Amino acid sequence: MFWAVLTVVGVAVMCPGVAEGAQGTVGEQLRLLLREETILRENLGDRIQSLRAEASSIGDTIVPCSCNQTGTRPVRIPQVSYTGTLPSAMTSLTTSTSFNFTDDLTNIGQPFNITSGHFVVPVSGIYGFSLTMYMDAVNYWTVLELVKNDQPFMYVRTGHYTSKMVNMATNFGLVNATVGDEVWVKFVTSSGTRVYADGVSTFTGVLLFQL
Repeated sequence: MFWAVLTVVGVAVMCPGVAEGAQGTVGEQLRLLLREETILRENLGDRIQSLRAEASSIGDTIVPCSCNQTGTRPVRIPQVSYTGTLPSAMTSLTTSTSFNFTDDLTNIGQPFNITSGHFVVPVSGIYGFSLTMYMDAVNYWTVLELVKNDQPFMYVRTGHYTSKMVNMATNFGLVNATVGDEVWVKFVTSSGTRVYADGVSTFTGVLLFQL
């Protein structure tokens, strides 16, 4: 009975000491965490101030837009294209013959004048022109040309040297043209030539891009 009491008393005496040691350890940990929190808050505050300064310097370099965008619309790119074929065969050609490609017209932007047979440039830019002629020549060969303001810039030529033959000649070229310039087909040489229609002899002009 005596030893049992001592044992109980010994335990009772030792427990307060253990509790005090545990409390001391927890307190140190709490103080350490509080110090770390304080350091983190200070670092975070410094970082926020740095970011604010950077944002302010970036804002000083931004130039406000002075354009008025109210009611603005995209600029419409002009559409100009034409293709026509001869309505019938042509003979007795001379340098003053007018080739009027009025059949099966694609005449977007109305560049082709059906009265004169000329392509009249409505918008300054780079144009692509093609000429295809289906014809025969009595005197060896036939030459036709595309002219701009009566100055040739492209030719088609076909013919033979032994016997009468039917041939097709074609060509394509790019031209820098300004508003009001006129492009048309002009006969150059070879008497007795016949130019056929049949949807093969064609003249085309198209705006590639505006200048």
